[in-house]
Amino acid sequence: TFFTQSPQLQVQVDDSEWSSSFSLDTIGVSQVLSVKHRSKGLIELGFSISFAPGARSGFTKVVRFVPRFIILNRLERPLRLFQALNLSQVEPIKEVPPSSSRPFHLQARAERNLQLQPAGAWERTPPFRVDVAHDFFLRVPRLVNDPELAFSSRGDEYTVHIPADIQNPAVSRFELGLWLETDWKQRGIVVKRIKPKTYAQVETDITKGDELLEVNGQTLKKVDFNTALALIRDAAKAYTRDGHPINLRFRSVEARMRTIRMR
Repeated sequence: TFFTQSPQLQVQVDDSEWSSSFSLDTIGVSQVLSVKHRSKGLIELGFSISFAPGARSGFTKVVRFVPRFIILNRLERPLRLFQALNLSQVEPIKEVPPSSSRPFHLQARAERNLQLQPAGAWERTPPFRVDVAHDFFLRVPRLVNDPELAFSSRGDEYTVHIPADIQNPAVSRFELGLWLETDWKQRGIVVKRIKPKTYAQVETDITKGDELLEVNGQTLKKVDFNTALALIRDAAKAYTRDGHPINLRFRSVEARMRTIRMR
């Protein structure tokens, strides 16, 4: 609306809804507006209003729009961007090629925390606030020793057989020693850590990041995390009580990472 004492504007991005109206009288102030998009969710834009240069300054105002958030990847490898929605859930946003920049948008009703993950054998960084102007130094742990994700000598999938007559002086009492977690899409049960001086650390090639597929022939596909833990505990009890062997089938972390790259 231009023919009033205080001109008002609304903005539409592609086929989004219209934004709330804003005044053209706010000169020289950086502002933010948002519009609801059917497929992209909430789109936030930064904008500023200034007078046109030269002779037109008394008649024309210039409105400049920019994305609210832009990520600049100066690494020599692709960089994956995630939004940490809460303590246990993350949402992938996009992957940024090396030496490139990309605008991105966040979910409206969620924490404005980001996590980064360089492509290859690297874990995600701890979350950090994206709407706070600050310098962050982020630790990026390596997921596996091989940065090129070569094929594992264990094979893409392998089975760990724990015989009933195990006698190993390095293990004072039987303890499998696997700490597990679900992956970020909750599609699998993944090795988070291996406890030192336990069976998994002393006698097997199980590696952090490997995915547990089966327990004694029972698949963990479409099995929730607590049920999977119960199956492992039952197998360990049967081993110590009755001497029943344990068979665990894994997918190597190298195979998992190659699968993620191809998605």
